[in-house]
Amino acid sequence: MKKYLLAMLTLFLATQTLTAAREAKIDRADLAVSRLLKKATVLIEAGQEEKGLKMLQTIVNNYPKSPLKYDAYLAMGRYYVHNHKEPEALLVLKKIRKLKKPGKDLKGKKLEIYLEGLFLSGIAYFNTRMYSSAFPALRKITQNHPNTLWANQSYYYIGMCHFRMKNWTKCIENLSLVGTFVDVNSKTIQYIEAGQRFYMKVSDTDLPVLRRLGKMIKVKIKTRAGDSESIILVPLNVKGDIYIGSIPTRIGKVDAKTINDKILQVLGGDEISISYIDGNTFDGAKDVARGVSTTVVSTGRTGFTLGTWEGIASAANLG
Repeated sequence: MKKYLLAMLTLFLATQTLTAAREAKIDRADLAVSRLLKKATVLIEAGQEEKGLKMLQTIVNNYPKSPLKYDAYLAMGRYYVHNHKEPEALLVLKKIRKLKKPGKDLKGKKLEIYLEGLFLSGIAYFNTRMYSSAFPALRKITQNHPNTLWANQSYYYIGMCHFRMKNWTKCIENLSLVGTFVDVNSKTIQYIEAGQRFYMKVSDTDLPVLRRLGKMIKVKIKTRAGDSESIILVPLNVKGDIYIGSIPTRIGKVDAKTINDKILQVLGGDEISISYIDGNTFDGAKDVARGVSTTVVSTGRTGFTLGTWEGIASAANLG
């Protein structure tokens, strides 16, 4: 029995050692690929494109199992699109689509690589006037990943495709959506910079009906410090189910004169609450309050000025 247990323990330790060795080998390989990627990027940026591209090709040839090969494909795709070598770009960008597996959602860095690959493919098709091929690539982004930076940029190129095809209505509709989507998973979405203009968006299927009835869409804005404002939203798209509005913010304290003056008085750490009355919900409820809040932040930095006390000095002698 003791011999059996000893044999099992020896086998277990050997297996653990083999697994650790494999993981260490993978880590070393990824480290080598990472170094090659950085070196290739430096070479391309320094004007030694041929050497840089060969290094990227070496990565995909010699490290086919490394997940970093997709970074290499993307780097090649960026270079080819930037230098108007669209056929070469489309060949390498097609490889990135293998990241997407049926029934599995991409996250993090893999999702970013996948989306940028689709976006660059759309640009490549646009540059070669293959608009019917550009639409599917770009719409995969806008339909499946609407609240991303790539969706905003994709709407621009979809609009420009329609512009080139002289589809004026669709051109205007898509171009009007540029810049209206934000990443709902972003860590900074809950913040607003003090002193910057504050934007808001309301999406509701009832809005087109209210528009035809001549009713104005309003939102109320309140701060924890006591300021209160009300603004009228305007339709963003042709369909009329998305309305947007904005209001300037000013760093300062609230008093009787600042309330309802169309300027939101804020301070760092303040909280802004936005409310909208949904006149008719999907469940049939009437006048349901919809609200969201955000936090005001302010940023600053220290530095040295010139003798005028205005210009920033690039250097200072502290001796």
